[in-house]
Amino acid sequence: MRGLHRCGALIMFAAALAGCATAPPPKPPAIETPVGQVPAGPSELERAVERRRSEALKFEQSHDLVDAARQWQVVLLLAPRDSQAAERIASLRTAIAQIVKDELAAQRDALRRGDTEQAQRSLLRVLALDAHNEEAVGALRELDRRRELRLANERSARARLSQPAAGGRSPPRATGEAREFDLEQDLEMLRAGNATVALPGLRRYVATNPHDSAARTRIASAVYAHAQRLEQQGAFEAAVAMYAEAIGIHPAAPREWSNQFDALKKRLAGVEYDKGVRLLATDVGAAIEHFEAALRIAPDHTQAQLQLQRARKMQQNLRAITPAKTAP
Repeated sequence: MRGLHRCGALIMFAAALAGCATAPPPKPPAIETPVGQVPAGPSELERAVERRRSEALKFEQSHDLVDAARQWQVVLLLAPRDSQAAERIASLRTAIAQIVKDELAAQRDALRRGDTEQAQRSLLRVLALDAHNEEAVGALRELDRRRELRLANERSARARLSQPAAGGRSPPRATGEAREFDLEQDLEMLRAGNATVALPGLRRYVATNPHDSAARTRIASAVYAHAQRLEQQGAFEAAVAMYAEAIGIHPAAPREWSNQFDALKKRLAGVEYDKGVRLLATDVGAAIEHFEAALRIAPDHTQAQLQLQRARKMQQNLRAITPAKTAP
């Protein structure tokens, strides 16, 4: 009897073991996100792209096609695979080309009617969209030549009418009408963004009329506005040069001009300085170039001066320990 009980116990134990072997494995615990964990936000590059995209859309809404295209171009440079930017650039360029074509046709039609004022307005619209359009620049110069010729003829006629009865010929009085027209045209071209054509004429006017404070103030204001546009477009070095020129032309430049100029110089010098610091450990020669560029922009940049001295000493040490190459 005792043997039977022992055998039954063994059978029950074996059955329990078999049941354990076939039981399904327990489910792994669910992985939970740690409390307080925040998803990563957009990167600095992504934020910059969105800012430029927003600016581009604002310019489009205000019908400023040129600046809109510039902002979309920056978006495409920052994000080369951005299909929207590529599409908008192509669309805006097509629209600009069509407007330029229409305005050039309008100015030719105005000239045929003898309406030089309308022709000039159309040409200035062209240059606002395409600052280097050769046809528009040439047509404006031709309008300028015709106007000067007409003014010269009018002065000559007035001089002949004012001749004394004795027969002596009185010299015609000097007039600034032609020069004023040149000034107005150059100012309009600068406002349209065509600095290459406008600035030489404006500089000549300032050089030959140093005591014309009113004209110098107007020219300086136009140059300063052009510098602001360059800064907004990211052309910082060109903007620095334009700010300096505007301050030099103005008879008494406002303090805020100098503040803006100094702030941009500091910013640009800082960019060059940071580049130099990053390169100092790997390319001493390139670092020296950036420190020198920072000091050309802002000669009182103390940190750039110190780092330049350090970089030059490092360069000297490297040259001293580098074995001289011997000729074969």
